[in-house]
Amino acid sequence: MKFDDIVVECYNNLEFVKEYNRMTGSSIGTSKTPIEYLIDKSTGKEKDELTNFVRFVDKYIFNSCY
Repeated sequence: MKFDDIVVECYNNLEFVKEYNRMTGSSIGTSKTPIEYLIDKSTGKEKDELTNFVRFVDKYIFNSCY
């Protein structure tokens, strides 16, 4: 399985994302009001959270399996 497939699989796993958010204080994959979405997008929080998610999957899922 390729790395990007694993990231997508993890992102689509609701329980995995829920626990990731709980452990990291992140809010990826959660419903946001339009204003929350715009604030997160304009401040770069949304991009940072996704980058951190990918790094987490790389370190703890991908590298531990391969």
